[in-house]
Amino acid sequence: NNTGGLITAALRNQSRSDAASRRPASGQRRTRTPREVADEARRSEDANVHSMYRLVSRSVQLLDLLSCLVRAQSSPMLPEVRWGLLHGLTFCQLVTTGGGQGRVEEVLVSLVCEEGRLAGPDAPTSADADNLAADLGRSCYLYFGAGSRLSYLGFRAARSAAAAPPGSS
Repeated sequence: NNTGGLITAALRNQSRSDAASRRPASGQRRTRTPREVADEARRSEDANVHSMYRLVSRSVQLLDLLSCLVRAQSSPMLPEVRWGLLHGLTFCQLVTTGGGQGRVEEVLVSLVCEEGRLAGPDAPTSADADNLAADLGRSCYLYFGAGSRLSYLGFRAARSAAAAPPGSS
């Protein structure tokens, strides 16, 4: 059961691994010093704060992403957002699970790649598509990272080059 999601599962595995490495060998019993107890409490708190930071960051970025998708939906120069790909997923699943991340990526890829097909090989890339890619890369980088933005720019450049007359530079 993956109810806690990837972030929580990773932290659980890390905690188990840390606890196992601090356990004395079987048959031996050792009392921990107050400093060891304090150090372990600090490490645990640091891990919990880090986990909370990641959860809040991903949540805020998902809200920004949904806002970008609503704006994209209202642009006549962009294809329709494929909201159906997100059907049946909760906000929690979109933030914390690999399946949710995969569905969000499918929506973004279909939106960005479809724009080029709709415009045709000879049509210039719309400013709306450029703005969308820039907004996604800036405010939703956990969902539309640098690699996605660079891929978009590469496809845009390739489409532009294919539309250029032969012999031009």
